Amino acid sequence: MSTPTITTRQRVLVVLDVDGTISPIPPRDGSGEPVWATPVAEPVLAALHELVSRPGVMLGWVTSWAPGMLQWLVRERLGGRLDGPYLPDEDDWDRGWRARSIVETVADTGVDTVVWIDDMAVRSTLMRGLGRAGLEPAVLVIRPDMYIGVTLQQARHAARFIDAVR
Repeated sequence: MSTPTITTRQRVLVVLDVDGTISPIPPRDGSGEPVWATPVAEPVLAALHELVSRPGVMLGWVTSWAPGMLQWLVRERLGGRLDGPYLPDEDDWDRGWRARSIVETVADTGVDTVVWIDDMAVRSTLMRGLGRAGLEPAVLVIRPDMYIGVTLQQARHAARFIDAVR
């Protein structure tokens, strides 16, 4: 997984996280060991796959998962769907690192629409970073409940947003 390259036809960047977004955080109810990397429901995965497979749309990941772990998740748990590169980061994981990665990608690629789906997304941090860089893409931030992950309703909302700004 490398730095994303976007052609002039790819104008939309969809950014995903793993834990709490694609893979809900398991409850800690004492009923045994939590099962990690259990993806959200199949209809949600199908809707996200359809979204990022559209012409002009590119997927990028901002996650603390190591590259091999993310590749395993995509291959073994997601059936090869939602395969996309990591967005660039300084690997510092300081507060706001995910938003900084998105800003850097927007600056490098010129995308004009960003959809960020992440249980830890902070819209104000992203918007501040974009503003400081002089960037003005259309932005939708969806922050799923970390115990549920992204929902079908949220995936459909993202699709409607992209349709509206194109």
